[in-house]
Amino acid sequence: MTAVNRYSANSSFGGREGEGWRWEGSDSIMFAIVTILVAIGLLFVYSASYPVAISQGRPPYFYLAKQLCFAVLGYILMIGVMFCSQAQLRRLSKVFLFCCIVALILTPLLSHDPVKRWIKIGPITLQASEWAKFALILYSANFLSRNQRNLKENFGVTLHILLLTSFLTSLVFLQPHLSGAFFILVAGILPWLLAGAPWRYILRCFLFVALIGMMLIPFLHRYQLERFVCHFSHTRDPQGAHYQITRAKNAFIRGGFMGVGFCNGREKQLYLPAAHTDFILATIAEEGGLKVVLPIICFYILLATLGFNVARKCSDQFYAILSSSVVVIVMFQAVLNIAVNTGILPTAGIPLPLLSYGGNSLAATLLGLGFVFNASIHANSLNAQSKVTVRDGRANIHHGSRRDRRAHISSNSGR
Repeated sequence: MTAVNRYSANSSFGGREGEGWRWEGSDSIMFAIVTILVAIGLLFVYSASYPVAISQGRPPYFYLAKQLCFAVLGYILMIGVMFCSQAQLRRLSKVFLFCCIVALILTPLLSHDPVKRWIKIGPITLQASEWAKFALILYSANFLSRNQRNLKENFGVTLHILLLTSFLTSLVFLQPHLSGAFFILVAGILPWLLAGAPWRYILRCFLFVALIGMMLIPFLHRYQLERFVCHFSHTRDPQGAHYQITRAKNAFIRGGFMGVGFCNGREKQLYLPAAHTDFILATIAEEGGLKVVLPIICFYILLATLGFNVARKCSDQFYAILSSSVVVIVMFQAVLNIAVNTGILPTAGIPLPLLSYGGNSLAATLLGLGFVFNASIHANSLNAQSKVTVRDGRANIHHGSRRDRRAHISSNSGR
């Protein structure tokens, strides 16, 4: 067996020896950044949540323990999908999406809360909208990569994605979960745009989304409308709809550059609502100061850079769409959360990826990043295989020339 054949046998996904899996330095850096962000999140989830836990008569570490369990689950899922073959991921896309659709349909039927967003299964609380984002991205990457040639000629491919996205968005919107519905919409449109949708379809799509958005305005709840109206009006009520933004700004001002110290924050003492969820960055800013916030932002920027580099080096359309879509949705969510915490945007109920309390958000984000690692390992393997093929081909050419030269000399010597 030649060197190329040996490498091909070992580099096939799911090979017995696993020698084809290539983990490079950029993957290690990306994995380290993810782990650092998760570790920072766990520390400040404890700091921001123990006043809430104590006020509820629970142990101070109650929310930390739940978040830690979901972090372990997320890492198991991330590592599990990291080493799946492409065929396994494609099969998983349909099953994953089907399970999320069933869960979204059952959520309003099985939820006992006034806001129908969670299903309680024993000690576990399932929020299907967090998982549906990545299920839709995975399914869309599979469907669009298989129908790449028909995308620009057949509107049926676009219609398939639009109808599926609209259906999932409607299910989440009715919970009601406005920010969740928005991210489902983005998760459905992103792969379609990155797959190379023609401009005439893009224009139709955005006109369709704008029309649906205007039709849904009368169905928004009063508190949702008040947040937008109060935020962009000249007269803001610091004790009303703008209360959370005001308290978050106070946390940033009080923290300054150095911070007041870990667990020494004041705003989390039941002054700032959702201090351990949507506004955890304000808690970090108060206790850790800008000296902690700025490195966190740099970590997100570096994670985005490495993630887009994975998409750039993917020659396979499926992996290129999948990895770039996951990176965009995670970074877009991070940017919006930071904008809310700093008062640029109104409160929208958007968690900060990998940092905010919310087990479903953490585990689902780690699963999505597992798709990116899978794409990177796949691209590394193919690039290494191509280098071996080129090097082996050159060796054969060089060896053949020497063999021909020897044959020519021997024939001349005989003469």
